[in-house]
Formats: sequence, structure tokens, C-alpha cells
Amino acid sequence: MGGVEVKEAFELESQVALAEAHVVGGTREIRAVHDEHTVRVYQAYNASIASAAVEAQRFVPPWKEGRMTWIKPSFVWMGYRCGWTRKDANQSRVLAIDLHRASFDKLLLDAVLASAQQGERSDREDSGASAAIVVQWDPERALGGDSGRHAFTHPLPAQRSLQMGLRGEATRLLAVADGIVAAITDVTSAFAAVGAALEAGEDTSSLLPVERPYPLPEGCAIADRSVATAAAEVAVAQGGSGSELRSLNAGSYRTPGATLRRSPHLVPRPGGVQTRNICNHHT
Repeated sequence: MGGVEVKEAFELESQVALAEAHVVGGTREIRAVHDEHTVRVYQAYNASIASAAVEAQRFVPPWKEGRMTWIKPSFVWMGYRCGWTRKDANQSRVLAIDLHRASFDKLLLDAVLASAQQGERSDREDSGASAAIVVQWDPERALGGDSGRHAFTHPLPAQRSLQMGLRGEATRLLAVADGIVAAITDVTSAFAAVGAALEAGEDTSSLLPVERPYPLPEGCAIADRSVATAAAEVAVAQGGSGSELRSLNAGSYRTPGATLRRSPHLVPRPGGVQTRNICNHHT
């Protein structure tokens, strides 16, 4: 078996094992920088929007409240999404948005799953039909990967990372003075530094934030996950058509409580290479 076949076999085996672990234990977990008052999420914008938001400490024009905004608590996922600030001009500035915890919890409680809106699973950041707050649990990203579309990262199928989309009234909350936003900080340099280190093959452990599991509020519907959906994910990992995922909504399976972990941590890759992971554009 050649090198390519070995790598493909390893990746398939890993995907199946991770999906099976997802069935047994579930992995819907928010990992974020947070304290007793705030929780941090990220989004990338162009220079004009970012500068105005940092100065006003809320979102103001040229930002448009009529456009859907996706926020994410995962540093590495944000780095992947914006190409470590290099993807394009509309994602060249990354903002850390610290939300009041009570406000963030209310968003979580009011959110609906994007898959429940569409009747099928979607990996795009434009899902959801009409709800003001939609959530997708996308595969978490770990450091270690090609420099192209994966932006030096790779997916972790058994770890699901929160992506929250805000539209309409929910989006307007970002623009209200003394509203849900506690602080907005330009962290572009931090993301650019990690990207440069990855490109140079240097250690990034000192550049990454410590993200801890964030407790989902009691009664949070987006934490529910049907056993049927989990089983379908295993079928896909084993080479199935994916048709099992269609028309499945969130069900009765609830992810067990998470334990405290320090991030980054090491993730094995083919050939024994260890890569670091931390344990989530202009809209």
C-alpha cells in the first residue's frame, strides 16, 4: 500500500472512530475564553467596519444590521475561516467580541438548529430559514494541515464547534449601546502571528488562548441531538450516501456535561506528526 493509500485509510479509520465516539458520548460543547462576567466570540470584517466598531465599542455603519452575522467562540475555527487574516480584504481584521454572559445565555436559549430549519444538515454559514438566532455545530478545527483552503488546519469530526448566526432583531442587539456587547477588541495581530508561525513551521503554543468548556444553560434546545442523527454520521464516515441525514431534526439525545480541559492540546496526525489544537469574514 502506497503512502497516499495509507493516509486515506488512516483518515477514513479516524473519521469512523470519531463518529462512533460521537454516538456514544456526544461532543456538542462550547469552548471559549470566558470568566464570570463575559464570554468571547470572534468575527472578521474589513478595515472600515472593524475600525468603526472598535472606536464605538458597538457595531455602527458602515456595518449593516440587515446582513446576517455569524459569530464563533473557537480561535482556531476563526483562523481557518479567515485564513489567519489573509483570505481576503473583507476578512482582514478580526474582532474579539466579549458578550455579557447573561446575554449570551439568552441567545443560546432562543436559538434553533439550522438543520431543524432546513430539514437537512448543512455545512454552510448561510443556513436557517427565518429564525433570528440559528446555530450550527460544525466540526472543530485543529492546527496541522495544508496551507491552501484548510489554512494549516484539519477538521475534528467528533468535536463539534458552535457557529451562531444572528439576523434581524438579534443582529441589531450588537448595535445597541450598553447592550449585549461588553467590549470589542481588535485581535488581528494575534491571528496574523499564529498564521505566520504556522507558515514558518514554528511552535504556536504560546500564541494560542486558553479556551475552557462553557456550560450550556439549562433547557438549551440546541444541545439536544438525536441518536438517529449520530448513527447517520457514522454511516457517512463509513462511506454511506448521507441520505440518512436528510429530514432529521434535533431529538432527545443530550450531551453529557463537559470536564475542564486546557487548550491547546496535541492531536495525532498521519505519520506520527503531532499538531496543536485549541479546545470555533465579513458577513
